[in-house]
Amino acid sequence: MEMPRKTGDKERTRRQRGGALRQEKLSSRSPPSLVPLRSPPSAGRLPMDNGRPRYFIGNKGLVTRMFSRISSRPMSLHLIGQPVTFVDEDRQSYAYIKIRKRTDLPQGLLISPSSPPSFPRITADLSLRTVEEHMEGFLVTAATGALKSVLVKLAAMAGEFEGVRGQISFLADEFAAMHVFLLRMSDSEEGNADPQDKAWTREVRELSYDIEDSLDEFMLHVVDGSANPDGFIVKCRNLLTKTMARRRIAKMIAEFKAQIKEVGERNARYMNGDIQQLIRKITTSLKNKRYLIVIDDLWNIESWKIIRCAFSRSITGSRIITTTRINEVAESCCFPHVHRVYKLRPLHFVDSKRLFLKRIFGLEECPSHLTEVCCNILAKCDGLPLATIAISSLLATKAPTEDQWNQVEKSIGYALERNEDVNGMIRILSLSYFDLPHNLRTCLLYLCTFPEDYIIHKKRLVRRWIAEGFIHEEHGHTLYELGQRCFNELINRSLIEPRYIGKFGEVKSCRVHDTILDFIRSKSIEENFVTLLGIPNVPIDRQKKVRRLSLLVNTEEYYSSLEENNIKYVLDKKEDDSNEQEDNSNGFHILKKLNLCNARLLTIFPHSVKVPSLLQFRRLRVLDFEGCEQLENHHLANIENLLHLKYLSIKDTIVNVLPTQITRLRCLQTLNVDVRGAINIPTHIYRLRQLTYLLVDMRCQLPDKIGNMQALQELKVVNVLAQSLNTLQGLGKLTNLRKLSIFMPGHHADAAERYKGHMKAMISSICKLGRDNLHCLTIHISSVSADDFIQEPWCPPPLSLQELVINQAPMSRVPRWIGSLVNLQRLGLYLKELSQEDVSTLGGLPALLSLILYVEEVITEEGGRLRISSSYGFPSLERIRIGGESCRLELTFEIGCLPKLQQLNLECMVAEENHTSSSNVVFGIEHLSRLTTIYCCIHYKYETRLAKVAMLAALERSIISHPNQPTFTKEEYGDFVDESC
Repeated sequence: MEMPRKTGDKERTRRQRGGALRQEKLSSRSPPSLVPLRSPPSAGRLPMDNGRPRYFIGNKGLVTRMFSRISSRPMSLHLIGQPVTFVDEDRQSYAYIKIRKRTDLPQGLLISPSSPPSFPRITADLSLRTVEEHMEGFLVTAATGALKSVLVKLAAMAGEFEGVRGQISFLADEFAAMHVFLLRMSDSEEGNADPQDKAWTREVRELSYDIEDSLDEFMLHVVDGSANPDGFIVKCRNLLTKTMARRRIAKMIAEFKAQIKEVGERNARYMNGDIQQLIRKITTSLKNKRYLIVIDDLWNIESWKIIRCAFSRSITGSRIITTTRINEVAESCCFPHVHRVYKLRPLHFVDSKRLFLKRIFGLEECPSHLTEVCCNILAKCDGLPLATIAISSLLATKAPTEDQWNQVEKSIGYALERNEDVNGMIRILSLSYFDLPHNLRTCLLYLCTFPEDYIIHKKRLVRRWIAEGFIHEEHGHTLYELGQRCFNELINRSLIEPRYIGKFGEVKSCRVHDTILDFIRSKSIEENFVTLLGIPNVPIDRQKKVRRLSLLVNTEEYYSSLEENNIKYVLDKKEDDSNEQEDNSNGFHILKKLNLCNARLLTIFPHSVKVPSLLQFRRLRVLDFEGCEQLENHHLANIENLLHLKYLSIKDTIVNVLPTQITRLRCLQTLNVDVRGAINIPTHIYRLRQLTYLLVDMRCQLPDKIGNMQALQELKVVNVLAQSLNTLQGLGKLTNLRKLSIFMPGHHADAAERYKGHMKAMISSICKLGRDNLHCLTIHISSVSADDFIQEPWCPPPLSLQELVINQAPMSRVPRWIGSLVNLQRLGLYLKELSQEDVSTLGGLPALLSLILYVEEVITEEGGRLRISSSYGFPSLERIRIGGESCRLELTFEIGCLPKLQQLNLECMVAEENHTSSSNVVFGIEHLSRLTTIYCCIHYKYETRLAKVAMLAALERSIISHPNQPTFTKEEYGDFVDESC
């Protein structure tokens, strides 16, 4: 497709194109380039074409996505030869690449021998097809390790160091082959994979992490340090540094090649290993030693007969433990007359069916065409509750067709057909696990870093996923939004259980069912994804590199069990006698013996072991001390050495000083310092240019130059009066800020002018942010500042807001500027009075989905009822919560109002018995055509107890007559003392 141009220019364009191509062959001349008709885009701009990106890798990690016009032809273009600048004239896309021959040129591009513009050049010796394939998807997963991330970083370094392109090409080809193998292995169900393949998979995954760590350290110390040199001396120094870096990277790549070769040769060497030789080796290693060995997941008796040959009978008191899902295999491993097999008591078939259907359809009735296959599936679930939930959650994601259900039923059948005594629970969990996309499997496995029955907050979890690299960018969405999508998908599949539901109906936290937690712990340990310290009977292999370390508990029982059982794996590598006699009774002693220098995660929970030195953790991405009671200021010493750190949380600790050296952590994305007391923030924290989430205590003072932190997307909680005017004005410059939480305290009479100036500055900044990306705003106001705050004009109103919450102290009325927020979807207000005018203001909001009105008093004309009419009838509202414990609420819903309302939540105080309208709290419920749920919380006094009974009876009659038969839940709170007591 040709770019639009004048007819008279065709000949000149042809000559220009030909001249440029001829000039390509002359290396002594200036490289040809396309004529840019617009100025180049800013670094990091990522244009898209209908959601289909095209990737070109640039130096320093820059990724420029080209439009499909440029790359619509088969991608045979190789990045070798002379550099050429491509510019899409009418859509403005840019990249440097190196072409091989004329036939590789994209069509529809103007070429002239002008000098190239100054933006990064692409010089990697990789095909664009390879780059595109390996850029898609998630950079870090449990299945493939960091292979994709390594490919991207190698290509970026090739753009900086031209002398190593050939070696990088070799590495890329090797990693591409490894990546395909790992993906295939990850889709192989447990029990079907060859043990040798599984061992090689672990080695390759570990190698990918090591190589990415080395590349990250190199880029931090060399490449980033030379960016944007300023001054002659600095340029000379950077030139010398770059020369030394070329030698260093050549040496590093040689080491990578040697490691790849070693892994490959080891795999080949043992691929056809002699079983008898292995038995002899194990027997020799264990001779005259006392050991405890766990053989996990035996599938047949024949395998046990071979394995037990390696363990001769001895008098040392050694023990062998086997786990299996097959009853007769378990019996074959036991001593004679010792049978300890436990089975879960299954659900009755009727209960299983009710649970199964309600999870899929929301009802207890099965479509007629699915009745037979439904019974077959339930029979194979064998009454196991979690199995029933897992399969129903899987079917809920598929079309309700007979073919789809038969396919799932056959999958279950294949899993169970080899032996009827197989533990169906684990097999069905495996089925659900392997049905997940690779990124969701990784996110699920990551949950095992939390203790059993622990309440996991969504925000904390998603931010850690992002820091680990599990969430990949998509055009038009933030990483947090994509992480929320993964969280909700795990909820929908019943792999995690929702715990706390927020005020707007969203899930705020979750927990993991014990059985699922055991399953993902097993998978994580098998893949060396996580090392867990503090769980009885979980093996600790000190020979493996720790990738993620979770310190869970510190109980005497746990450490005494370690000492008693001497938990460890006995490898085919001999250990020194000194290692055999190590005292494992002390948790901190065990910690010091682990290989921690490659750990990417360190999380310590309350009552865990004492805090280790950060000097052991050079490559951490996530450091989570949330709730760690024993954390003190000195434990954060040397934190500046964690150059890869992206997530740091000291929430709910007693730390009160943040080290000034934290400003050296250039990769930091999340900083949570919402501690129990006041904390001092370094004044130069604005230098953290990648910081995305900053969560502080409301007593914290932010820097004057906060406007420089352009990456910030979430900031909470800002105490307005604790900040300088420069800080409040700087907030208005944070154009990427999406969530903001502020506290507006009251003022003393002698500080009235300062208070007014700060309030105006804060409102002005909010209005500026409301023109850009500010979506969520939470305002905590004091009783003194409430009315001052709402009376101040908000001009222009923050139209980008989608969620607004104003709480802590009541306002006298609804601020009028709220009626202008046409994009508002969620609103929560605390009001002294609610009038008919306020209802009209709120009812006109076109996008409002959820509304919470905590009201002290309802004001109507002549003591009438509050009416919601079709004129301002909340056209999009789905959930409403209205009232308060002291509010005498009386509502009337008119015909045509609230056409989409599904949930109605009422809270009120019963009026006096002689009040004529107290017989019903609401009229017109029958007009709410989509209503499914009603909740009513009633407060009453002793003298109004009879009125309460009459009111509930009237409400229940209205609900019974509703055609939808909505679910009704009530709560009653009596405020009186029984005098008979």
